[in-house]
Amino acid sequence: MVSDIRDALAIRALCERYAQAVDAGDSAAFSSVFTLDGHLVSNSTGSERHFYGREQLAQVPVLAKAGAVTTMHFIGNHLARVDGDSATGVTYCIANHLRDDRSNLVMMIRYDDRYSRGSDGEWLIVDRSVEVQWTETRQADPRPPTRTGDARQ
Repeated sequence: MVSDIRDALAIRALCERYAQAVDAGDSAAFSSVFTLDGHLVSNSTGSERHFYGREQLAQVPVLAKAGAVTTMHFIGNHLARVDGDSATGVTYCIANHLRDDRSNLVMMIRYDDRYSRGSDGEWLIVDRSVEVQWTETRQADPRPPTRTGDARQ
């Protein structure tokens, strides 16, 4: 039971690292949450796009932030089912995309995943399907960014 909880928490943390890498525009951190031959398919632009391997996956944060001043992906419900060194999972996300015109494009996203635990014990994404369920556009009142601390310390 304890190992199941640890695995579930490690996989959730993996999903959170994915979201933070997108928001930071960090291509290296983003591609590192996938296996070397990882795959992502997304319908976020209205048509299906596939990215194979870390080199192609490194393009995703740049594309995700196109047209946005900043983004914030909030990871909500997450459920992973672990079977040895493999797992599947579903994650819900609300992604905010602040634009130059002070509008906020909000995407309600569902991620369907397959994960694998490497020989080093680290969980990685093998395959991720990004399905935008719906979008909303809202007016925003952006504030200048402030940093009160760094979680990496």
